[in-house]
Amino acid sequence: MLGRAFRIQNRTAIYNRAHRITASLLIGLTGVAFLAVCHQLYKAKTEYLPEIRRRGKERLESALALRQSEAELVEQQQSEHKNQDSNTKNNQHEEENGPSASNEDVTFDYPDVKYEYLDNTADMQIHAWGNSIEESFEQVS
Repeated sequence: MLGRAFRIQNRTAIYNRAHRITASLLIGLTGVAFLAVCHQLYKAKTEYLPEIRRRGKERLESALALRQSEAELVEQQQSEHKNQDSNTKNNQHEEENGPSASNEDVTFDYPDVKYEYLDNTADMQIHAWGNSIEESFEQVS
């Protein structure tokens, strides 16, 4: 009976030690995994996101420059067309009534291009192209 009691106590001690070792190992692995996740988040914040933002900003700026140049070209064509129309009208008017001293009010139709900085980053969203950056990128590509 005494031998049986010692055997049970030894097993209990061995089980307790095994449980402690296993628990320590699991806690250690959990800590290492947590540190790895924190490291990846820090790396993403410091390396990947600024690069993605920079590339997105460059794409949007080039798209905005392209759109503005297209708008200027369209505006120039419209103004030339209006000038031709007004010249023909003025010539007809001068032929009918003599030289005119009045100038017609000239209005320019500028495209509605707006951009705003989101948060404190350099991300721009072009509202005339869509309601989100994704839609803007789709139209740029």
